[in-house]
Amino acid sequence: MLRTFLTALIFTSAWVSVGAESMDADRYIDQANKFRAKGMAAEAEKAYRSAIAEARSSNDSLSLAKALNNLGALLYERSRNQEALPLYLEAVSLAEKVFGADDNTTAVYLSNLGELYRRTGRWPEAIAAARRALAIREKLFGPNDARLASSLNSLACIYFELGRLNEGEEAVARALVIRKTARQTEDWTFAVLLEAEATSLRIHGKVDAAEHNLVAALAIAERLFGPDSVQVATSLNNLAALYEDQGKLNEATLLLQRSLVIRRARLGPNHVAVAEALNNLASAYRRAKDFGQAEVLQKEANEIWTTVVGKRDLSYASGLNNLAEIYGMSGRTAEAEPLYREAIAIWEEIAPEHLNLATCLSNLASLFGRQAKASGAEKLLLRALAIRQKALGTEDPSVLAVEQMLAKLYRAQRRDTEAAKLEQHSFR
Repeated sequence: MLRTFLTALIFTSAWVSVGAESMDADRYIDQANKFRAKGMAAEAEKAYRSAIAEARSSNDSLSLAKALNNLGALLYERSRNQEALPLYLEAVSLAEKVFGADDNTTAVYLSNLGELYRRTGRWPEAIAAARRALAIREKLFGPNDARLASSLNSLACIYFELGRLNEGEEAVARALVIRKTARQTEDWTFAVLLEAEATSLRIHGKVDAAEHNLVAALAIAERLFGPDSVQVATSLNNLAALYEDQGKLNEATLLLQRSLVIRRARLGPNHVAVAEALNNLASAYRRAKDFGQAEVLQKEANEIWTTVVGKRDLSYASGLNNLAEIYGMSGRTAEAEPLYREAIAIWEEIAPEHLNLATCLSNLASLFGRQAKASGAEKLLLRALAIRQKALGTEDPSVLAVEQMLAKLYRAQRRDTEAAKLEQHSFR
């Protein structure tokens, strides 16, 4: 089941310029930032767009870059990724002209652009943007400045999602050393780094250390933002993911229910973060084999995504995949197949190299295997294999897992030579 665990940092600009010609645009930006902080997304979007219009009419590139970045961040938060992309790209271009290619503001906007590329599975662009943002900050502040931590976290998120554990671990370890040396261990950036390190610890089976990190991150969030903040909801989600992997489903469910309550109260019932909470809670119920409750929650999540971001969205595609998994596990294979197909079509259109597409293709192939649709399963697995090999190389465990699925299929078809070749590589 597809769910989120990594936490990335998105930054908005809050400074106000002093030129009289830009005050109207800056007032709109200030107003929009306040609306956004209160969760009033529609009002914030309207104010940002007014700021953009005002800045364009007065040829104020400085305020225009700021408004474009902030609106991009707002749209990113609501999973409106295709709308956010051109805003971020223009903000970066303007920042390079107004501030310079090696200015920290340019690095901030590049970091946001890189995170959007990560979310949409554009891995080379994501890495390039994150690395460039880091390089700018290293040049400006030196290799051990605390301000490098967010850039290192951005890189780590990308590397972990790609399965490049060594590089991700190096980035997180360096960021933590920098922060600890600077004695900056009580802010949200440090909490996010603890959660990023927990990702690595989980993968290596060091669940006690991972839990220690996640509990510490949750404590920081509660101390900084209060027990009912959206940041706490995020930390609760991450700790619940660990418990779910350990089979501690009751503990995971309680945390996810609290996360859902917080997000509904703070963000309203029709927010993408509420859909994510519902999606994650559905995962816990699915693991507990409570398919009825899982279905109800997943359908509610999918309905929110449909309403807020529409059906051409990667989060909605993940929701379709997850609902299909619920149906498949409960024996409703005829209902599962069209959901998988719809999800695949969305990913193929928007993010054809995304690793979640490979997962969905493998899931449908497994369903076909149970239905004796061998030829259809083979095509799906070959496509999944190509995606994973391109992103992860030939030796990643998830690549080998697809090869093993293919080998099993070939054995069933008495294609022993092809099966043996795959087995020789994947089982060695």
